[in-house]
Amino acid sequence: MVERFAIESVKDKGTVLVVDDEETVLKICKGMIGGLGYSVDTAATGAEALAAVSASPKPIALVLLDMHLPDMTLEEVVFGLRKIDGTIRILVQSGNLFSANPLDVKDLEICGWLGKPFGFSELAAKLDQVMSDGGRG
Repeated sequence: MVERFAIESVKDKGTVLVVDDEETVLKICKGMIGGLGYSVDTAATGAEALAAVSASPKPIALVLLDMHLPDMTLEEVVFGLRKIDGTIRILVQSGNLFSANPLDVKDLEICGWLGKPFGFSELAAKLDQVMSDGGRG
């Protein structure tokens, strides 16, 4: 199920898709990212993420993607997203960033990594950095 959340009083900076199989992480990220002026969609699986990007009426500005999903590998989700939108920004989040070798994932052209748990300031700074860089890392 894909959910949408936006804060009306803040200028919309675009849509961020948060992909995580933990409902608590989805809710917390939705609130934090919405507070930064983005519309927020959520997906709990890789398949839901691909469907959300395909069905979105406007381009997704950024995907905040959990590294470990129950239905697809990181590579499968990233390549699927790239097939739908070749310019989509992808920021990977994980509680265990050491489980991926950066050399193994360099071909994924992701915008960066965010270690869980992260706070509002860290998330805001990373989103600002990725959005101002204009694309893939």
